[in-house]
Order: sequence, then C-alpha cells, then structure tokens
Amino acid sequence: MQENLKYDIPKNLRKKITESNVVGPTSAYAYGHIQANLVIIDKSYAFDFLSYSMLNPSPCPILEVLDPGNPFPVKSATNSDIRYDLGKYLIFQNGKSKVVENIKDYWTKSKVTFLIGCLFSMQKHFEESGIIINHLNENKIDPTYISNIPTNSFGIFDGPMIVSMWPIHKNYITKAIAISSKLPSVHGKPIHIGDPGFIGIDDIENPDYGDIIKLKSDEIPVFWGCGITPQLIAQQKNIDMITHHPGNMYITDLKTNEMEII
Repeated sequence: MQENLKYDIPKNLRKKITESNVVGPTSAYAYGHIQANLVIIDKSYAFDFLSYSMLNPSPCPILEVLDPGNPFPVKSATNSDIRYDLGKYLIFQNGKSKVVENIKDYWTKSKVTFLIGCLFSMQKHFEESGIIINHLNENKIDPTYISNIPTNSFGIFDGPMIVSMWPIHKNYITKAIAISSKLPSVHGKPIHIGDPGFIGIDDIENPDYGDIIKLKSDEIPVFWGCGITPQLIAQQKNIDMITHHPGNMYITDLKTNEMEII
C-alpha cells in the first residue's frame, strides 16, 4: 500500500485523502512532486505575512498565494479544493488550537491562502543521488526544533525559526547541499550542518515537533528552515490561522524537477 502511495499521481492522492481512504503523514507520498505547507489567514494580515515570507525564504518559500475567499489553487494544482484536500488541519483561533478533518466551517470570504514549499519534495532527488532518508520511507515526520535563529520580522510576524533535521551520511553532505541549493522553492540549502547546540538545540533526540530519529554513527544532522515556523508565531502572537497539521502536507501537481534552478 505504501509503495503505491509513493508512486500514485497527486490528483488521485488528493481524492483519497479527501475521502479519508488514506491518511497522513504524507512524507512518502507523491514521489517526485512538490508538497506544500499551508497557511490561511485573514486578508488584514495577508500583506504582512507575504512580506514576512519574502524576508524569510528559507522557512517560508512561497509557491502560490490565492485571492481572498478563493479555495481553489491555480498554479499548484487543478480540480482541487484547499478546504478538503489535506485530510488533517490545525486551527489556531481565540488563543486555542484544535485538529479538524476539513475547514469548511472555518472558511470565509476574507481568508487568504498561502502555499509554502516542503522539504518532503526533495526525497526523489536525494534517493536518485544515493542519499536514502529512511524515516520518509517509514512514513515518519521530520524531527523539528525551535532554534535560536531569529527570523526577519515584518509587522506582527516575528519569532525564532523552526528547523527540520534530516540525518545525512557523512560522505553525502556535499551532495545534499548541492541538490537542495537548486530547490529554493522547497527550503533550498541547509540552514545549519552539524552541532545542534550551535542553533539552540539541547537534545536532538527530543524534538519540539515530529518523530524522534536516532542518528547513526556515520550520519551528521543537517537542518533546513521549516514551514511550520508560522504556526509558532500564531501561538505566540495569538493570531487566528489555519494551517496543515504537521506532516500532513498539501500534495501539488508540480514536479520537483521542474522547480530546479540552474
């Protein structure tokens, strides 16, 4: 079943997710296609968030922004409804959070949708270069951490960067940097390599979010900016926001190899 999901086409996967025939996390789904983080906010915050994202392309690389009240992606997918196609959403509202299966009851004409690139999208490129990310094939979620790296603030949006970690064999570090550097739309090059303590992570086996991944003796932790950084801001600033539930990404029709820069 898992192998079928890995090679299934995005529109089929979105349909299965919407109908609850498959559930996330989506880490091993849609091999070779772009997956996306989701941020939906009121239009009164939209300009500030867009500006914040442009100032922080590592954690928040923008793939698409939809017009207020429009739940139908234009560039990222066809025949898709953002209100139903993720399967699991996280709602931040009135200082509280909860998980829901769709957002039809939270949708208004003032909602602006941002789709932000996801690191899962790099899996095919890595594996074709001999870099196997085992936890993705095991359908686990990247371990993610609140770092001490500040983001560039704009308006109400301000706070530390959340980072994702992939364990990379020491012989493939240079290759991992080269591959990811060509994919800025899905977080681009690493933000840090090596010592977790340097970026404020005291215990790498105790992530703030995601699954625990134990490093092997020949592996080095490599960190990328993470698209759940806005979720932390929503919590800290008490901003009403709709996002994906961590690990349950939006699967786009975009092919990762078509998003490379030379």
